Amino acid sequence: MKLITGPLGGGWLRDCLSGCEKECTAVRAAIAYAEWDMLEFFHSCLTSGKALDFYGRYDSTVPVDPRILRWFIERANLDLRCHLVPDFLHAKVIWWVDKGAYIGSANLTSRAWNRNFEVGTFFDRSELVDLGLDGRLETFFENLSDHSSRLSLEIVEEQEQWAKKQGGLDARQLAREREFDAKRLIPKGSNPVMMSNEPAGNRHYKEFQSEWNATLELMRTIAQRVSSDEFRPDWIPEDVPGGAQADQFLHGFYYQQVKQGIHYHVDEFHKKNVGRPDQALIDAMKWWKSGKYDHQHEFTMLTDWAKTVRETFSRESLLTLTEDQWAKAASCVHAIRDYAGKQSLSDGVPMAHGDKVDVHCHALWQRKSVLGKSVRELLQYVIWGPDPVAERLWRAHRTDEWKIDGIGLSSLGEIVGWARPDEYPPRNKRTSKGLRALGNNVRV
Repeated sequence: MKLITGPLGGGWLRDCLSGCEKECTAVRAAIAYAEWDMLEFFHSCLTSGKALDFYGRYDSTVPVDPRILRWFIERANLDLRCHLVPDFLHAKVIWWVDKGAYIGSANLTSRAWNRNFEVGTFFDRSELVDLGLDGRLETFFENLSDHSSRLSLEIVEEQEQWAKKQGGLDARQLAREREFDAKRLIPKGSNPVMMSNEPAGNRHYKEFQSEWNATLELMRTIAQRVSSDEFRPDWIPEDVPGGAQADQFLHGFYYQQVKQGIHYHVDEFHKKNVGRPDQALIDAMKWWKSGKYDHQHEFTMLTDWAKTVRETFSRESLLTLTEDQWAKAASCVHAIRDYAGKQSLSDGVPMAHGDKVDVHCHALWQRKSVLGKSVRELLQYVIWGPDPVAERLWRAHRTDEWKIDGIGLSSLGEIVGWARPDEYPPRNKRTSKGLRALGNNVRV
């Protein structure tokens, strides 16, 4: 055990912890404030090939430098995960798993690591085990994860805008905080020590919003990489949107790798890949690049069906959308096709799957929400509405104004994705299962 007090004679944090990232198996850090001049901490995890889970603070003062947030997004590496904890995070903990942990007062700033009067303690692995602190740290980070949101491109852009507004603590601070709270992308944090009187519906929405945004950024990362020349198969045309390619890559991986016989081995794949999601992705993309599998379904989806959905549900086309146009485009959506196949539409008379899908799609067109919204109005709102996409999806799935029976969250997630693939790659339950099989902690 080492006491680290910097200029007061107890050794510098930088010197005492030098090389830890090379000897550990993973890095978990919960540090409220992080500045650009400490990028080397994050970069060392990248160069040493160690998975990093970083938890920083989120509020109107922009505690984590937006340049660091953008660095995470631009790396497009599934082993580098940034989570933001709204309003209450004040911890300064770095755990080099299987090497040791620092617990103290130092934020990730050059001043804290090189000049300030800070105090902290470094425990090596054996001391953590002997004191039972390894289990306590595991629990701490698991609980912290429940109070955090995964970083997304929208959050980066939001924090960049707010960084421009910072002018120190002055008379305008309260007004800025109120303005920020009115539009913030991560809901305001609640102190876990206090009992919350928040309605269950609000909590469920926040959980959905956090999960949706986290998975969305995973899909964007995969879209960027799988559509590159390095991993795009020769059978996929160059002009196919990256988001569409990501969806069909996961489709092929799920049905031809995770599925073995009649069983889907999601949990087995997750257990094998959870400590190496980026390498698991690379291995899967190499298989995808090879083209040595039956890809007729994926080819049809990318070159025919996806184009149909994108053109039919464009902002302009929706203004004059007809029932037949809807039925044709909706029949290209996997979740709608899957749902149709499970319905009894013919009073016991045998019906081909394609006919069943067509009948189901025409039946959906006739339905309205409790408050009278049509399918066309629903699509205009969900795909092109002014609110954040997670909020639009939630309202379309859960409110009397927008919910239409038979058009569920998976269907809507796919529709938004096929209509706007580069912004919101398509996703449904199968997408989540594929991501989880690749070692990502995605809820299914």
